[in-house]
Amino acid sequence: MMADREYMTSQSYSATIGGIQYAVSVQMSGTATPMGWYNVKAAAYGAVGDGSTDDTAAIQAAVDVAEAAGGGTVYFPAGTYKIATGVTIDSDNIHILGDGIGATVIGWQDGNGAGGDNSNGDYIFTITDANNVSFEKVSLTNGPSEDIGATNTPNAGGIITATGSTKIRIRDCYLYEIGGSYGFVIRKCSNVKVTDTTFYMISYAGMMVLDTCFDIKVTGCTFDTTNSSDTGYNRYLFATGATTLLSADGTNAYFLKDLLVSGNTFKDNAVWEGIDTHGGDRITITNNTVTGCYIGINAINATSSGAAYVTDASLDDLIISENTIEADGLSNGWFGVVVRGHDAGGTNEPWFCENSKIINNSIRGYGGPDKTFSGAITVYRARNVEITGNHIDDFAQTAVMLYTLLSGVRVKDNTMYNAGTTHQNSDRVAGVTVRDPGMDDVLIENNRFFDDTGNWDYGIYGWAGSDAATVVIEKNENKDETSTWTGETNSVASTWISSSAAEVHAQTWMIPPGSGAGTAYMGGYYVHSGTANTFAGGPTWGVADDEPYAAHFFVVLGATAVDEITLTVTGTTIDDLGVRTASSTDTITILDEAVADTYYETSKKFLGQVVITVTGGTAKTCDFGWVKYWDAANTDFTVTGLEMLWEGGGNGAIDCRVIHHKATGWTYTGSGATNVPNVIASLDTDYDSTDVQTAAGSHGAWKRTNLSTAVAGASSEGVIVELDTAANNQIRYGQITMNYVHT
Repeated sequence: MMADREYMTSQSYSATIGGIQYAVSVQMSGTATPMGWYNVKAAAYGAVGDGSTDDTAAIQAAVDVAEAAGGGTVYFPAGTYKIATGVTIDSDNIHILGDGIGATVIGWQDGNGAGGDNSNGDYIFTITDANNVSFEKVSLTNGPSEDIGATNTPNAGGIITATGSTKIRIRDCYLYEIGGSYGFVIRKCSNVKVTDTTFYMISYAGMMVLDTCFDIKVTGCTFDTTNSSDTGYNRYLFATGATTLLSADGTNAYFLKDLLVSGNTFKDNAVWEGIDTHGGDRITITNNTVTGCYIGINAINATSSGAAYVTDASLDDLIISENTIEADGLSNGWFGVVVRGHDAGGTNEPWFCENSKIINNSIRGYGGPDKTFSGAITVYRARNVEITGNHIDDFAQTAVMLYTLLSGVRVKDNTMYNAGTTHQNSDRVAGVTVRDPGMDDVLIENNRFFDDTGNWDYGIYGWAGSDAATVVIEKNENKDETSTWTGETNSVASTWISSSAAEVHAQTWMIPPGSGAGTAYMGGYYVHSGTANTFAGGPTWGVADDEPYAAHFFVVLGATAVDEITLTVTGTTIDDLGVRTASSTDTITILDEAVADTYYETSKKFLGQVVITVTGGTAKTCDFGWVKYWDAANTDFTVTGLEMLWEGGGNGAIDCRVIHHKATGWTYTGSGATNVPNVIASLDTDYDSTDVQTAAGSHGAWKRTNLSTAVAGASSEGVIVELDTAANNQIRYGQITMNYVHT
């Protein structure tokens, strides 16, 4: 059953074709006859569809009759229809319908026309000054496609061309082996939609939107493979551009307005661009997948001859969002996304890109190893640019390149992870690079730089001589797994960095109200055994199905080991994803000749009771217990300050200690090991003991802003807060806040 179409209204009729009944909605225009159904194989037209008979005249005849009647559906039953010279559509309401992709094939079949010597430069279908034209459920080819090589000069012609037309639809079609220039090209057209269509094996451009077009939507399509082996020459999966202006164009030409490219797949253009636009207003490129393309998305204002193409060159209100862009094995991926204005030449002001957003994209494998000014994201000659929320991985030269003549740029909340191994300048590999003069009002803020490869040098790099007096760098976080890079910024840029403070986070713990005398814990805890043990005979520790919850089992060696000792700990574990495993085991290996006071802990966290057995080596007496610590979600951080506030509920002395839990600084006692040397700050140390007495209704405070303790939260280190009180209910209520930055 053929579904109703937006171009058809008012009345309907039915037709039986190949035993299938179609219900067709039709459009009325005044007192005209309803649009009809024109089967190209009908006797009146005589198409054969055998792949060898020239059906051009028959198809043109069916189209002409439909046009004379005010429009209609030109139906192509299953078959292969040879076209020799092309079909013209120059009236309204013509709808090309086939029996499905692969069933209905229309195109050159013997090398004549655009797929052969292309001496006539024909298109299979040429649409001129028409309204409401559609193609559905057909395969179209003018192949074979051409490898035009370094000549960079495609033959003319293609599959479908439209000029001066509106309301064009292509849906559920397959354009393949695209010879000549274009699969589908439009100029001076509006209200054009291409949906669920594949463009495969492209000589020059799968789809091209030329000048003075508006309201163009390309959704759910696949653009697949260019036939070329010469990198760096123009081949486009999808592009917008312009042709040289004719005198009749006057001053009304522009690039394009209102373009949406969404939900498409672009792949395998190893020589040039997946998506390209040479200017326009209100362009949105979103939710696409681009793989295996030399350049992922290219947005440029005009060309080297821009003034000859349009009279109003612009690239305004551009959105590039939610795209996945991957070089996919290419060793020379250049730009993942590039937005650039055009140098107008001489003393003329450049044609700037205005109001661009590059947000929430995932980009992998770009940055041009042989290009000194390329980044996975590159912008230059642009004003009011937002680069936020992008994830950039495996970049070659730099993740974000701010090249020249920029103002109002915001680089925020991006994640840049791991450089590749090949670079043009091996000492200038950076997350963000600011290069060359002309920067104004640039903010680089809240970005995170991760490097566990050792292949990059800077989080943020400024080239010597950069005129960037108003570049502000704030609250960025470096996470360096290898300690090979030298800092956040290059020293040559220090004169233009306004701020370089990492973002300060706060972790607050409430003091348990009404707690009893003794030690209370926040952020984690220690539970000491109170006795030492050799673990001979496989003792148990803890209470089944009771505390501790998600805690590591630890030991502190009481004497030098005479050989390697293996302790096996068995019990129920739970991981950080909430996965509970019964009868789980973990091992602690005490190295041969390990000395007394050496600390070890399990990597797993246990629930309740465990069994400890010596499964290798000569047992030694150990202190042991449970430990749980706060590790900022398994990330490295630096403690920079703390503040404690409380109201007393009773009389007595108090002390509070912020402890850096780590494997060093422990002391074996035989009754519960201590790690007092690892105290970051102590209330009792900062205050005289007489100053930290509480009374009912009294208030107190303790603050430190000069702390700088690095904690390897990703490597079994963390923070524990201990509060000691001398009497029950000594603290009525209170809280402790710790400040830290990610490192």
